[in-house]
Amino acid sequence: MPDEPEYEHVEHVLAGLRSLPAEQARPIVLATLDGLTAREIAEQERIPLGTAKTRIRRGLMRLRAELADTAA
Repeated sequence: MPDEPEYEHVEHVLAGLRSLPAEQARPIVLATLDGLTAREIAEQERIPLGTAKTRIRRGLMRLRAELADTAA
């Protein structure tokens, strides 16, 4: 069993991911957990490369803001 504070941190990040629209959360998960590149995400999601990059960037910005708001 992980240490309690570490586990709470993971739950906090997962809650933040769940708060994102699926079109932003999915590319973040694919990039961070599955290790896909933006190009691979674009191919898998059948979207332009620029759109994949934008969804990752905006999703991460929104996630950071969400985590900062709940940590304060």
